Formats: sequence, structure tokens, C-alpha cells
Amino acid sequence: MFFKQRRERQRLDRIAHKLYATMVEQARVPLFYSDLGVPDTLDGRFDCLSLHMSLLVRRMGKTDLTQALVDLMFADMDQNLRESGVSDLAVGRRVRKLAEAFYGRLHAYADAVDRQDLVAMEQALCRNLYRKDSFDAARRVAEYAFGVASQLEAIPDSSLNDGILDIEKP
Repeated sequence: MFFKQRRERQRLDRIAHKLYATMVEQARVPLFYSDLGVPDTLDGRFDCLSLHMSLLVRRMGKTDLTQALVDLMFADMDQNLRESGVSDLAVGRRVRKLAEAFYGRLHAYADAVDRQDLVAMEQALCRNLYRKDSFDAARRVAEYAFGVASQLEAIPDSSLNDGILDIEKP
């Protein structure tokens, strides 16, 4: 029984790595930083990744694979903080703050997509991605986010469960 659970966890971790790598690649598209005004900083990159991960987590729902994916994201955040020189004692606090920020964004983005409210998405992006009251490019990113959400909805569960994501680049 223990070995079966371990193999299942390893399988979920492999799939989560594939999904996470796709979302990281999507969030690192230079267009976000060069043309759409996303700050090319640690915070800006975190926020862009959070947008993409929120859309994927929303699509996947509450599953063991979703939990493995989120666990992987925060393990990666932990490692990145350590590599950037944050002390061991401060890493836990920083990761907790990042988790709180992520779940707040997840709620705001998922709510906007669920209600098909482009204005709410634009406002959430202004607050979180741009940290301004308004920003012209936020509308373009909101439209992009709705497009990604639509693409994710079209992906069969079987593909997601195999770690296969086919999302157009912006």
C-alpha cells in the first residue's frame, strides 16, 4: 500500500512538473515585459506567473494533481528566495506572504472569469500585476487571460492529467 501511494505521488509530481513548466514558460514570454508593461522584477514575474497559475488551478479544480502543482510552485518560490540570498529564517515568512498573495489573486481572477467580467479582471490586474489604479495594457492582458481561460476549458481532462497543455503565446 505504501509503495502504491508513493508511486502515485511520484506520478502526480511528474505531471505537475510538466504543467508548471508550461505555465512558467508562458509567464516568461518577453511580450509581457516589453510591450505590456509588466515590471521585469521578482514581483512582476511572480504576479505574471500567479495569473497563469490561477487560470490553470481554476480550470483543474480541487484535485490531488492541483495540490501537487501548487506545492511545486511554492517549493520553487522557496528555492528561488534562498538562491536570491533570503536568509533561512525569513524564507518561511516570505513564502507564506507569497501564498497569501497567490490565493488572493486566484480568487479575484477566478471570480472575474466565472462571471465573464472583463472590467473586474482588468481592475484585478491593475491592482496586482501593475500595482496602479489604472493601466492601459491591463485591458489587453485581461482579454489575453480570458482567451487562456477559454483555451484551458477546451483541453480535455485526460490531457491535463497527462500534463499536456497547448496554449497559444500572446
